[in-house]
Amino acid sequence: MTTKITVVTGATGGIGEEISLLLARNGWNLILLNRDQSKSESLKQRINQKYPTIEVDYYIVDLSIPRQIENIVEKISKQYNSIDALINNAGVLFKKNIFSKSGNDMHFQVNVVRL
Repeated sequence: MTTKITVVTGATGGIGEEISLLLARNGWNLILLNRDQSKSESLKQRINQKYPTIEVDYYIVDLSIPRQIENIVEKISKQYNSIDALINNAGVLFKKNIFSKSGNDMHFQVNVVRL
């Protein structure tokens, strides 16, 4: 049986963290895309302690910056032959309109635009 690999965005808290733990429990290797280095490292360590056979990689990325997304896609493509699943969990909700550096509404940029 081949081990499955999934990418999870926004994996360091809430639903994303629970999904990551559930996938690890079920034997999936993980690629986590998050904004916070220390939270990512902490989650990786917790998963590795609980499920030592699971491979966990993480990348730090701001999903509101298209160039960062492109760079991460490039890195993942070089390291992995294929990905079995993508869970786009990351999202934002602001009380007022905020615009990204590229001029898009931040809700649209982070929650919808992926490239």
